[in-house]
Amino acid sequence: MISSRYRLRIFIVLVFSCFFQPASVAADDALNNSIDKGIAYLKGQIKAKNTGQHSYGQVALETYALISAGVSVNDPVITQNFKILSQMVKGSTHTYSVACYIFALDAAIAQLEQDHVFNNPSKIRLDNKNIGRSYRGNMATAVKTLIKTQNPTGGWRYHAAADFDNSNVQFAVLGLGVGAKRGIPVPK
Repeated sequence: MISSRYRLRIFIVLVFSCFFQPASVAADDALNNSIDKGIAYLKGQIKAKNTGQHSYGQVALETYALISAGVSVNDPVITQNFKILSQMVKGSTHTYSVACYIFALDAAIAQLEQDHVFNNPSKIRLDNKNIGRSYRGNMATAVKTLIKTQNPTGGWRYHAAADFDNSNVQFAVLGLGVGAKRGIPVPK
């Protein structure tokens, strides 16, 4: 289910948007219902098992999607997935999986930042490095992994290789960009 804080934030945005454009209550209910069904489906499909590099990418992408849809980072499914993914990243050479893991970590930090701002409106501080500290540490490890898997030509592939694949280069660069946005050093 979507966290009550996230629903409250959505509610506040919807109330203010009523002043600027007509909104249909039925459409809002349908949207929330669709999000809830999507969350339930993903949670039902998650097979967070240590079964190989490709399943890690799936777990990372599902975790990212769930957090982005408002599932709390404290949800048992999210907690379990992050535990599995933190073990994967240490020896991974799978560009896509590591990049998706970085996206999920960034979504977790963003959720915690939003919760902090919502709960402490008088203490708004941009990019407080104390919020999501463990996620930031795991992100630094993942960024270092992506940097290590860059091949001599400057590209990336699904696994370490001498040539490159454009889609994996894109995922790697996006992952490195997220790391840089979070203050993790990324060499030129």
